[in-house]
Amino acid sequence: MKSTDNGEIHSVEISLHKGGNFIYILNGIKIKFWISLYNGIEKLYVDDILVSKKWSFKKNSEHPFTLNGFDYKVSIFTLHRAKYHFKIFLMKGDEVIIEQEVKEFTPGKGLFKKYPEYFMGAIIGVAYGANLISLELTLLLAIIGIYLFLYWSTSRIEPINQTSNSTAIS
Repeated sequence: MKSTDNGEIHSVEISLHKGGNFIYILNGIKIKFWISLYNGIEKLYVDDILVSKKWSFKKNSEHPFTLNGFDYKVSIFTLHRAKYHFKIFLMKGDEVIIEQEVKEFTPGKGLFKKYPEYFMGAIIGVAYGANLISLELTLLLAIIGIYLFLYWSTSRIEPINQTSNSTAIS
């Protein structure tokens, strides 16, 4: 018997400083899955109530929960953490209700345009190491570099390959 669940992808936001926020609507109930890209914390909220929390740097992670007497789970498969490439599944038992793949979106960019913050950091480090700039200027440039890194890291992500069971099947 097929599920009558109606699931949809509500929103996706992923960046280094805010982590990954994946929000789904399941039969009118908000399911929010959040991951930290810094320390591996993963949290699952159902209607803004924390139902699962764990630390994981594994490639695969599952967060089971019960809703209206049925067992569900959110599974995440990390394909490449540094490139923000993930596959997320919202499942009821073994049936996939929502499947989503999110990965970095930077087609046709060279290495410098793709990761300018690394080159900026290297230049600042070499200049300070060679005594070409003062410590104060190094710290100021590092703060500016961190700000630019966080700004750039939020503009690179675009969700792809999203499917959902958006029609109720009886």
